[in-house]
Amino acid sequence: IRAARAIVETVRGLGLEVRAGIHTGEIEQLPTGDIRGIAVHTGARVMGTAGPSEVLVSSSVRDLVAGSGFEFVDRGSHQLKGVSEERRLYAVAMDRMQIGTVVLNEHGAIVRSNTVADGLLAEK
Repeated sequence: IRAARAIVETVRGLGLEVRAGIHTGEIEQLPTGDIRGIAVHTGARVMGTAGPSEVLVSSSVRDLVAGSGFEFVDRGSHQLKGVSEERRLYAVAMDRMQIGTVVLNEHGAIVRSNTVADGLLAEK
């Protein structure tokens, strides 16, 4: 969650908006290193539901990080394409969240990210 938040904030500073979706579950890793499975598909659909510069998580993720200090805004139940049951989604509250320090290379790509207590510092 911190990494997704740091990426959203960093690219916003570059004038770009991205969306992030996070889900957890079992995956299958292929011999090529690629991954697949319903958890991968669900994560992609969660991301597709997010708005610009928003980090959305499934209820599975929210339950796993309970007590960690993250705050969430309920976005309701959604029927995700290709997923048999509705999923409750939550937006990560941005204003009070701890995010990371992100270091960018000369091309604007993230080369290192660390967790810090207050805010985001992008260094070049």
